[in-house]
Amino acid sequence: MRRFRWLILSLCSLLLLPSLAAAQTPTPNPNTVLADCVAALPLDRFNPTGPDAPRIRIVSPQNGAVFYGTDRFVSVEFTVELENFDISNSSPEDENARHWHLWLNNGVWGMLYQSTAVIDIPPGTWRICASMGDADHADIGMPDGIMISIVQQTPVAPTLLPRGNETDTPTPGLDEYLPMGLTLMAMPILTAFASTSTSTPTLPPSRTPTPPPPLVSPDGSVMGLVILIGVASLGIGLALGLKRAAL
Repeated sequence: MRRFRWLILSLCSLLLLPSLAAAQTPTPNPNTVLADCVAALPLDRFNPTGPDAPRIRIVSPQNGAVFYGTDRFVSVEFTVELENFDISNSSPEDENARHWHLWLNNGVWGMLYQSTAVIDIPPGTWRICASMGDADHADIGMPDGIMISIVQQTPVAPTLLPRGNETDTPTPGLDEYLPMGLTLMAMPILTAFASTSTSTPTLPPSRTPTPPPPLVSPDGSVMGLVILIGVASLGIGLALGLKRAAL
């Protein structure tokens, strides 16, 4: 059991070593980036000169670029320009293929076989060095270097509107339905009152008065329907008004 526990601790330590080493590296000096990149390479490396010498240059990102993200690592796209050093046919499956190394401060962070690659970088200010690697994985020639910064942002929680401040269209309540209900309930009463209080005008004997047409049917069906609609509207208004008042 003890051996198993020590094995787990050893594996965790090995996994954390690159992160701890990068975190403990002092902030690089922006005025000595290229010199520091050269100093990170072996002094006895193959370093030819002249017009046919291999060269590498970081095209993007630009020196001093800042990247933001909310995750533990931020993906950054790197592009290099190579001269007298062809890697167009290189592949990770070929151990003897040419490639280039991406350095994060004083440690190799990636071994890349194409001129453009996306690399995950942790938060911090970093010196990025690019160097060419031969078939034996040895650095050759002169490197190039830039400075970049990775800023980790805190995710912003969504803002919730407090109850009562919603901007949706309000549901019609008591103040909308109550007047309509009262009006519909009053209509049959006013109609009946008007029909009973209307007196027949006195006309000359030679002319026969014609009574006005009744406003409601003799059996009261129209009056009952109007009263029913009024009561229903009043009930709806009261229910919706009380419900909105409770919110």
